[in-house]
Amino acid sequence: MQNPSVSPSDFRDTTDHAGYDPESCQSSVMWPAIIGGALAIVVVAFMLFSLIAALDFASLSPWAMTPAMGKTFAISGAIALIIIQWISAAFGGYMTGRLRTKYVGAHTHEVFFRDTVHGFLAWALATFVGALLFASAAAHMHRVDAYGDGYHPSSHTGHYVSRLFVGTSRDVSPSDQDRADAERILDAGVINGSIPQDDKTYLTQLVSSRAGLSEADAERRVEDVLVQEKKATESARKYAATASLFIFFAMMIGAFIASAAGGLGGQHRDLHYTTGKLTE
Repeated sequence: MQNPSVSPSDFRDTTDHAGYDPESCQSSVMWPAIIGGALAIVVVAFMLFSLIAALDFASLSPWAMTPAMGKTFAISGAIALIIIQWISAAFGGYMTGRLRTKYVGAHTHEVFFRDTVHGFLAWALATFVGALLFASAAAHMHRVDAYGDGYHPSSHTGHYVSRLFVGTSRDVSPSDQDRADAERILDAGVINGSIPQDDKTYLTQLVSSRAGLSEADAERRVEDVLVQEKKATESARKYAATASLFIFFAMMIGAFIASAAGGLGGQHRDLHYTTGKLTE
């Protein structure tokens, strides 16, 4: 039951809005420009990545590197990441600032801030989309490996499993199960620092029977291969840490350049306007 002493007019906004800019009641985030800029960043980054891969910047494997090759990989990878971030972020950020609707009546500093923020948001959206695509591709590869048929060794451990069975005769060649067991034991040895005696005995006998070695020679081979794999794993860990730092700095550069390019695009957009009218 309504209160007769209260009329609907009592709930109306009676504030005097004279002199207020209608834009103050709207969000200053313009998603069409952000999405367009982010799409440009993703496409340009993909094009540059394809070009750099074709030029063999990404052809080196960190699992089988000499120290000199590792240094070359680190330098070339850092240059590649910076180039991709620099050009794609600049292109997409500039497009975002240039395509964003002009704010009429806003202070120059406020307009510049909004342009830079839009450039940054375009970069952030592009980075998010890129991360999703990378995660989806990695998950797909994992499913293919998990549900595939036969033995599928990793590019790292499989190399050392092959070393274990060098000299194998055709009559007693190791089966997929033999290789899978050897890989499991080697991986556990790298993680734990050593191989349990039972697993070591089993692997030694397996290598001896498949490679035609005495048990003493087979045991030395197992120990040598384990040491080599541990060194390679440590080198790979260092390369991964270095790559993570490069990615971090490259992303910081990309975020800064996208923001600056957004502000520059906004300035170029406003150069052609005076009081809302297009000038020649």
